[in-house]
Amino acid sequence: MKATKNLILLAACALAMGSLSSCDDMLDMGNDHVIYTDGRTLDKMSDQGTSLLGILQQLQGIAVRTNLLGEVRADLVSVGDNATSDLKELSNLDVQDGNAYNSIKDYYGVINNCNLYLSMVDSTAGNANRNEKYFKEEIAQVHSIRAWVYLQLGLVYGRVPLVTVPIVSKTASFAEYPMYDLQALCDYFIQDLKPYYGIEMPTFHSAVAQVSNLSRTAMFPTQLVMGDLNLYKACLTQDKAAAKEAAKNYYDYIVWSGRGANNPLIARNYRSMWTPASLYSGRLLSPDAMVVHTFVTAVPMDSASNSANYNQLRTLYCYSDVSAFKPASIVPSAQLRELSGRQQYVGYDSENRLVEVSPDNISEIAKRNNYVGDLRLGTYYSHQVRNEGIEEHDMQIIYKHYIDNIVIYQPYQIYLRMAEALNYAGYPRFARTVLTTGLSDLEIEYQVKPFYQSEEDLAFINYFKFNNTQFTTVSERYSPVVINNAISYYARTRRTTGYNTIGIHMRGSGDAYANENYLPLALPDSTDYPFEAANAIPEQPAPLDSKYRPSAAAISYDRWRLVMEAAGTAASAINEKAYERYLKNYNDSVARWEGMQQEYAEKMQARSVAIAAFENAWHEWHSQAYASPTLIAKEQASVDQAILDEQALELAYEGNRFYDLMRRALWWNDNSRLSTPISKRLPAASKLNDRTNWYLRISK
Repeated sequence: MKATKNLILLAACALAMGSLSSCDDMLDMGNDHVIYTDGRTLDKMSDQGTSLLGILQQLQGIAVRTNLLGEVRADLVSVGDNATSDLKELSNLDVQDGNAYNSIKDYYGVINNCNLYLSMVDSTAGNANRNEKYFKEEIAQVHSIRAWVYLQLGLVYGRVPLVTVPIVSKTASFAEYPMYDLQALCDYFIQDLKPYYGIEMPTFHSAVAQVSNLSRTAMFPTQLVMGDLNLYKACLTQDKAAAKEAAKNYYDYIVWSGRGANNPLIARNYRSMWTPASLYSGRLLSPDAMVVHTFVTAVPMDSASNSANYNQLRTLYCYSDVSAFKPASIVPSAQLRELSGRQQYVGYDSENRLVEVSPDNISEIAKRNNYVGDLRLGTYYSHQVRNEGIEEHDMQIIYKHYIDNIVIYQPYQIYLRMAEALNYAGYPRFARTVLTTGLSDLEIEYQVKPFYQSEEDLAFINYFKFNNTQFTTVSERYSPVVINNAISYYARTRRTTGYNTIGIHMRGSGDAYANENYLPLALPDSTDYPFEAANAIPEQPAPLDSKYRPSAAAISYDRWRLVMEAAGTAASAINEKAYERYLKNYNDSVARWEGMQQEYAEKMQARSVAIAAFENAWHEWHSQAYASPTLIAKEQASVDQAILDEQALELAYEGNRFYDLMRRALWWNDNSRLSTPISKRLPAASKLNDRTNWYLRISK
């Protein structure tokens, strides 16, 4: 069944200053990527693929700009002289009406297709004998896509008409529609998505040849869209309850059975790292690069470069030599290089010693390849200048954009947004664990729960189940330790193999959980803190030197005689006094070793007693002080900055940065959280201190 031509699409909407707006110029005739408007009802299983195809194809029209609007306007990339004027306008925060990336009608084209579908689908159609509804999963997807598109509209334009009915006539195009800002859009679509939350992805009928290649990665999981809506609502209103819901939404997707039986979304141990052998030798030439770029949702684009829906990001972020050589238009900014370079890499060498990497140990080749500090910059980015005759070719590749698809959601982005939501909800220690060790029930038991003891807190934390057999971190067992006068629970033993989950900072900066300078435990501004008990804890004694261990059991006189005879000494010449001296020396060494063991045990016991005393004092203080808003706010600020930095290190070039900064400005009610980072690249970004300048003017 093919889409009917000459059908109605929603085009440009001119915004008015009031609470209502009419939409003119709404007729766009002759477009193939639309659903039926000829009075038909979608009621057959074979309709499901072709109807969804029209919506997915229209997403291609906004996929490129979704990335560029979120990345080029921020601080992690710059544009070159060869960039188009439209791209330079984005970078300069001076987008004019005619800019190719400022066309609201493309968003409303998708929305109108969604509205058309929802108005025409027969939600009751199905197989009654099997209690099967043909369109249940597809209806959920259309609601989810529509909500996601409206969220993009709110982020880009700030305030837009809410149209939830299909525009199928000239009269309808001139009707007045209510204007919704970002907060109102979040509230509306949170309610709109609730009935469809967690519904399985569509499974297409085999007879639908046109969509046989549609995969689950083209779909928008309702949990993730709901998580985004709740996260922005939390930031807009500083609402901890909404932040809790957002964290749960992201978690719901991570463990969702709809991903497949026993197939949770794991923060897998793909990492770029200096090997233990290279850390031991101190010769850091080239790291093991295992940073695999996977995705959950991506818009599939056309592979032909002459297609209108070709993934232009491939030639904007990477050089092209398909016909005439063209250098990349978008390059990593000085700010991204600086952030990456100042990360401290810490790792274990082949002798199991912890090593802090110094730039002096990094080879010049590695430095030229950007393997300084965090290793992800050099892993995702390569650059060289090649001379060909009299011409110099600037050859840059951003490997994230060496594919046809445009990524919308990816696993580590989801974990980082969950961490952000957990931090806003008042659980910075929980969020911190996402960065340092990764999550498992074991990590939550020892790194999270001890710090949140109220019934409300524990009820919330217990919602999150990361089964130890599915989520395996480097930690094997835990016991309390004291670092920098603060109590913590650290792994006493660690796995070197056999783990599948890592802290996201481990993706490029080594064993973050062992780096005492990374996210140091915040101490309270309180005179009640038990510093005296903490300072009374003795240093851990050095392990006993095995050279003092007696090397053999006492040799009997008969054994001694046989040894002497074997050495050629006559039995009659055996000197019993020599044996007595030997035996005395051996007994003395045994006594000395036993004394050393006793002394070591006493020191360890004294240390254990002192730690227990500090634990008791700490828990007494904790029960009164740790839940104080002042302390939580102090830790939240520290962890939030670490999450924001991690979002830059992990998600650069993926179209998130402007909105990651925007959420901080909203949550902290401080517009400089958006303007200041971008001002380092573009002084004119100071105008972002006025929120009206965050958004584009609506252009037809």
